Amino acid sequence: MAETLIVDDDIAYCQSLSLLIEKMGWSCDCSHSIQQGMQKARLGNYDVIILDVNLPDGSGLDIIG
Repeated sequence: MAETLIVDDDIAYCQSLSLLIEKMGWSCDCSHSIQQGMQKARLGNYDVIILDVNLPDGSGLDIIG
């Protein structure tokens, strides 16, 4: 089963996307800030991370590569 992390401050979007991902048989976890998302990414073993660009504590683009 694939592990997915969604990092987005829009809670309704996270919930909707999470339901779709789980219907595909994947597990899904959500974070609502860069700091929280980075912490989960370090501790987890995610196959896919869906990252928003505009987050309350910075730009998602700043943590890529």
